[in-house]
Amino acid sequence: GTGLRIAIRQMAAEELEIPVERVTLVEGDTALTPDQGGTGGSTGLVRGGTDLRAAALRISFQTDRPLFPYREPDPTDAALAAELVACAYPERVALARGGGSGRFLTRGGRGAELRREQASSGASDLLISDNILGDRNPGDAQFRDHSRKIWAAYGELLAPLTQAWELQLALRHDHYQKIGSTTNPKLGLRYAPLRNLTFRASAGTGFRAPSLDDLYRAIKVGETATLPDPVCMNENHDLGLCANNFETRTYSNPNLKPEKSRQFSIGVLSDPTPELSVGLDYWYIEKRNLISTLGDDVILGNLDKYGALVHRYNQDQGLPGCDYDPDDSEICYIELRKENRGKQKASGLDITMQYRSPATSLGRFGVKLVGTWTLSSKKQTGDGDPYISNLGRFVTDGVVQRWRHRLNLDWSRGPWSVNLANTFY
Repeated sequence: GTGLRIAIRQMAAEELEIPVERVTLVEGDTALTPDQGGTGGSTGLVRGGTDLRAAALRISFQTDRPLFPYREPDPTDAALAAELVACAYPERVALARGGGSGRFLTRGGRGAELRREQASSGASDLLISDNILGDRNPGDAQFRDHSRKIWAAYGELLAPLTQAWELQLALRHDHYQKIGSTTNPKLGLRYAPLRNLTFRASAGTGFRAPSLDDLYRAIKVGETATLPDPVCMNENHDLGLCANNFETRTYSNPNLKPEKSRQFSIGVLSDPTPELSVGLDYWYIEKRNLISTLGDDVILGNLDKYGALVHRYNQDQGLPGCDYDPDDSEICYIELRKENRGKQKASGLDITMQYRSPATSLGRFGVKLVGTWTLSSKKQTGDGDPYISNLGRFVTDGVVQRWRHRLNLDWSRGPWSVNLANTFY
């Protein structure tokens, strides 16, 4: 039900330049043909699609006529058919024409996108009249209606340098209305000294534009957990008196800039046996201009730097809900505002393992593990602040797990199959 049969035929037909109706899909005995694993969902196309296209294109280069043109195949086509099957498994295919010197197939793609985003919010009559019990948000402040246009152009080039080396180049340009433009490249390199052994590496840059919610969200009123007020503690030295749940007001920020990142990875993929595949990749990511809201605990813990975000009754600022009283140093509310603050650095290992048993009288059994082990993760709560590890512990508004995975166990026999999945995160 996932369209694999027609998709496989369509890919071959496009490269052979013949109608898809003239392509016959022969589903062979997997005990006699290369075993590339299961074909559930889109995995069949991921594992064999590129190789199948390369094999079909090689055939179109090596013959002066279309393959099986507008007719049923006859025995004279057997050699071409056998070569098509033989070429479908290797990852890299050398193209030769007329027995001359070989050249390597360079593949590429390009594209563009255009979209419009809109976010709007409103309030009911009860909310506007402030008659909802426990809701402290000003009702008339809930009305928001904003939109923006976004366009992007991108391209990718896969260039085999030799039988074993392949170069990948990619470039993407994005333009966000009212935010600006950004261009991000990616460079990748693959080295396959053996058919069942591949080394790979990549490096690039990225960005994340602030969402319309980050830019224009209505004010949200809440409260902190029970926290002590350092000013009250200096005045009274009584934790029971000074610890409280203080009001917070969370604001968006129309002046936010995009987050930007740099990252690289290096790894290896090996198939020690036809049934077993293992992969290991190291990755590193560094982000800057983090879009975040300071935690109320961070603000109260560093009043020398963030004291301006704590509004008190003895400050004559003309703020709604904060009636001025020069003798009352109690907190009226804490201001939480989206800002571009600090950097974040993270590194880890991506692990993949997959085993698919040979066919037996009891069926076929398989197991697949995809996991990530985070080696380090640390971030700044503000510009110039020291890095704090958020690996396994909350810092401001987030926490990073050290280990997360998805484990799949499957069994199949004839028309029957069973899959058991476990996700840990």
